[in-house]
Amino acid sequence: MWKKRICILLAIIMVMTGIFPTGFNNSSVVEVSAGELDSNTGQAVSGPALSEAASQGNLRLIFTTDIHGQVTNYNYQTGKTLNRGLNKVYTMIQAARNETVNGNYFTFDLGDSVMDFNSDYIYSQDTESLQPVYNAMSMINYDAITLGNHDFDFGYDYIVNQLEMSGLMNKCVLSNVYSSINGDSIFGSENKIIEKQVQSEAGTDLTVKIGIIGEVTPGLSTRTEGYKNKLVAEDILENAKRQ
Repeated sequence: MWKKRICILLAIIMVMTGIFPTGFNNSSVVEVSAGELDSNTGQAVSGPALSEAASQGNLRLIFTTDIHGQVTNYNYQTGKTLNRGLNKVYTMIQAARNETVNGNYFTFDLGDSVMDFNSDYIYSQDTESLQPVYNAMSMINYDAITLGNHDFDFGYDYIVNQLEMSGLMNKCVLSNVYSSINGDSIFGSENKIIEKQVQSEAGTDLTVKIGIIGEVTPGLSTRTEGYKNKLVAEDILENAKRQ
């Protein structure tokens, strides 16, 4: 569990580092020095002419992690209603998004979406079926996701098919896992830069670019199959330095 927490912390740090290259304070203010547009004229405004309010904006980061197949707030194994589940979390995500100004938010998932009674049962019945948790995640409109070690529980072909069927492969960023055959990144992108239009405190349009990496514990999973001769997983810290 402590390894998982380290991975989450690293992912947050790397995302934050990419978002706030010119300084970050406790008010969640991001400084933007170029690419500002006047909201009325649409013309570029030079840095010196911008007021403080026009060059700063609040940006909210929203994370989910360790969903573990819990799409609804009902436990089908025990028959009990729970005070958790992705359906409840999505309500909170929508509320958090609505609190921001004109979409000034990014939404990420940090992995471990399966490994529970529900996903185990579905896998045992039909290995070709799309897991409901990945289907539900595809509707949340994440800016990016990464994978946890439990996402590898059911084998290489399975996770590849799940990501492709759900459309999440294009959202996936996994930096420290490569093909043992040719060294290529397999799961989405090795790293990614996302560009987004946000709005300053004064209503000025600002362009924000963030760099994203995703890291998973190098042990991956050996629950149903090993990944030797298939995948190479690099040490998290070494990979983060190289990225």
